[in-house]
Amino acid sequence: MNFRIFTFSTLLLSCFLAAELTAQEQPPNAGDKIITDDKKRDFSWEEWKERSNKHWQGLDIGINMLLFDDGTEIPPANYDALTPNIGKSFYFGLNLFEKDITLHGEYIKFISGLGFDFYNFQLSKNAVLFTQGDTLTASIDSVHTFSKNNLKSSFVTIPLLLAFNTNVKHSKAFHFAAGVILGYRLSGKQKIEYTTGNIETSLERKAQIHQNPWKVAATVRLGYANYHLFGNYALTNFFINGEAPKAKSVVLGIKILPW
Repeated sequence: MNFRIFTFSTLLLSCFLAAELTAQEQPPNAGDKIITDDKKRDFSWEEWKERSNKHWQGLDIGINMLLFDDGTEIPPANYDALTPNIGKSFYFGLNLFEKDITLHGEYIKFISGLGFDFYNFQLSKNAVLFTQGDTLTASIDSVHTFSKNNLKSSFVTIPLLLAFNTNVKHSKAFHFAAGVILGYRLSGKQKIEYTTGNIETSLERKAQIHQNPWKVAATVRLGYANYHLFGNYALTNFFINGEAPKAKSVVLGIKILPW
């Protein structure tokens, strides 16, 4: 009896499976409900490497400096307070995203996007910057020795770039892009730190400090796959004309984190 029940159950299950397989092989009829699997696909490192070529988006770091009217980093004598410590003057670029318009497939593109620039100019003098009338001036602190004296500035940026790639696959392409970066200043400040005995003091002055609110910079970016070098040279003065010395910001750096 048990053998008969087992045999009957086996035959019934076989018929059911055969019917299911036959139904899957047949094309859907009009009015049939189609159910698809909308589950998110797992991240693929290989697919990410072969994504479309990217030039702008990612995290940039570099060294920034000011070049004055004579083409050097040495300020005019009456603005000695702006003497830089270039080895400790760092730049960060947070380029959130880019929008590409293909002109010739992946080989030639027009690129725009959105990002943020963060400038940090380390000053070598024990000088506090302030305003006297409409002019930038400074006072030398002869009492304290500053461990940090940073002139900081941040901008929201929009790039306008023409880009070239040698391959449609990002991981196998040499990249070159050139154009301009438009910027609007969001903040500016001077940050000073010094130690008196065992007491550490940190002072911040958040102000315009005669910085130009607008920036236009020429840029060149080149690299291979995810590795990019770049250089930015400001076409506008860092300070407001007539209120401080003429100076252009310069950045040399590398992209350390693409996305």
